[in-house]
Amino acid sequence: VHAHHCAGYGISNVNSIGVLDGINHTVRNSIVHDTGRLNPSQGGGINEGEGYGHKIYNNIVYNTTDRGIVLAWNPNGPGANGTEIYNNTVYNAGAEGIYISGAQSGTILRNNISYNNRGGDFNEKQYLLSIKR
Repeated sequence: VHAHHCAGYGISNVNSIGVLDGINHTVRNSIVHDTGRLNPSQGGGINEGEGYGHKIYNNIVYNTTDRGIVLAWNPNGPGANGTEIYNNTVYNAGAEGIYISGAQSGTILRNNISYNNRGGDFNEKQYLLSIKR
């Protein structure tokens, strides 16, 4: 997938590449850049929501107006358990490069490069269990 100049949500109605729920989703080998030109608050790169067994790897995300890679969940839902985020490069994001929020049981974050992002390079909130950068 190559998402270029997405005006808001783009490919999947959630930022540029996004999955809201389900099992065993994979986002890989994608280049996402220059997002959010028409609506900067919705110009993120890759957004993963609820479910389990997801993999986000070998992606390049840059020049977004919001976060680069997001793993977030609804506090009233099941969360996004067992997600692996690895071998990604994120830079020049308008907010955090890689943002993880909520109790994400079994989540693994490893071997990612994140730099020059407006909101910081990594922002893990709450109970992330395995971080191997």
